[in-house]
Amino acid sequence: MAKMIFVQDVAFEAFGVEYLSAYVKSKGHTVDLIILNQEKNNFNPVAYLADQKPDVVGFSITTIDHQWSTALAKKIRQEERLAGTLVIFGGAHPTMSPSMIEDDGVDMICVGEGEYALAELLDHIDKGVRDHSTIKNIYVKKDGHVFKNELRPLIENYDLLPFPDRDIYFKYPILRDMTTKKFFSARGCPYHCTYCNNHYYQKLFAGLGKYVVYRRPEHVIEEIKYVRQKYGFKHVYLAAETVTTNHPWLKKFLELYKKEIAVPFSCLSRVNELDEDIIKNLADAGCYFTSFGLESGSDRLRNGLLKRGMSREKLLEVAALLHKYKIKFLVHQIFALPTETIEEAFETVHMCVRMKADSTWSTIFQPYKGTEIYQYCKTNNLLVSEEVSENVNSLYAQSTLKQPHIKEISNLQKLVLICLKCPVAIPLIRAAIKLPNNIFFEFISKINMLISFRLRYRLGYVEMLGMYLRSKKRFG
Repeated sequence: MAKMIFVQDVAFEAFGVEYLSAYVKSKGHTVDLIILNQEKNNFNPVAYLADQKPDVVGFSITTIDHQWSTALAKKIRQEERLAGTLVIFGGAHPTMSPSMIEDDGVDMICVGEGEYALAELLDHIDKGVRDHSTIKNIYVKKDGHVFKNELRPLIENYDLLPFPDRDIYFKYPILRDMTTKKFFSARGCPYHCTYCNNHYYQKLFAGLGKYVVYRRPEHVIEEIKYVRQKYGFKHVYLAAETVTTNHPWLKKFLELYKKEIAVPFSCLSRVNELDEDIIKNLADAGCYFTSFGLESGSDRLRNGLLKRGMSREKLLEVAALLHKYKIKFLVHQIFALPTETIEEAFETVHMCVRMKADSTWSTIFQPYKGTEIYQYCKTNNLLVSEEVSENVNSLYAQSTLKQPHIKEISNLQKLVLICLKCPVAIPLIRAAIKLPNNIFFEFISKINMLISFRLRYRLGYVEMLGMYLRSKKRFG
């Protein structure tokens, strides 16, 4: 049967890869995974792949992975021993920026869902078929031309797919030994936030089936039981775009979870989906933590530019209810947004303080190609350059926009923890952000990330530090 090896750079479970692996394995093919920062320091991925001789090497990437992954793909393509190996890219970046099929080292890209497309490709290879130019969802380079195939219908019943393949990830102790295990409950998001890929996907897949799809609550519970028996865990993390969108589904799931699983859990949510009844049900079923997007404390930016659709009053109401039912919460924030002023950046800080958030996850805005806000930045001449935006490799380093006070606002992103835990220091922070970025700013930013990660996964301090060090200080 055909053999495929996925490659990623840092240690985290990618549900997309786990589902792809499980499905193609169910069709008889062989799948493995390399996590580069979990291999030995002298590990040479090209030499390893040449030794393993896979039929296909796969990269599932977002825009921040574009640089390292395409650089490695070029090396793979230059290796004579891998001349017969195909290199395919999938995930958010090639779906939203399919022009990457033109990149050196890229033989194919998968646009949209990959389970059926990848299985068809591996079946071709297994049968000795060399022409892959008609596989739906895949763009293929062949004889100097690019064949752009149409999209196939969306998968609408995930209960028919095998459980995600955790084995390829859990060969790495850093992930296998985590006391919290993650579970996927739904695919897709119904909202149209301008900085996110979902509004693009909704247009791309229009007419091809339901975009937001839920697994049956009983099926998710069955998987949780299976993972508990096979690997064990102390806590559960319910990962989806937002777990709280479908209230009837959620109430049924929580009822089953409380009865059949009954361990503390954390989840993603959205403020406009939360009310006292839902929060009470979450707490009663064992929810100890949730996270949701504030993004900006400025009404102009949050509801105008970003199209978040949530009022200050609702944000404060939900925060008070979460405190009432003793559910800790993290607030996602984006700094250095297009046209953001320093005062608007501090509105974000002040809103977090007013909400008494337990933690924040603060990033620097990056304009992802294909999003509505990317076009806004391009139209208003805010991009440093299109090339720089396409090759950004971090959400925490520097902005790729050109606008006033961008350095001060980027510095503020790194110092949010001090503002949250010691609001009286905010006047000092106003002065400090005028300084050049320095090791102290980066240290505070890193501590904030570690605290947030610890809360989400309910890690002890020792476990948190151990994971950080074992991740070589780069954790996904």
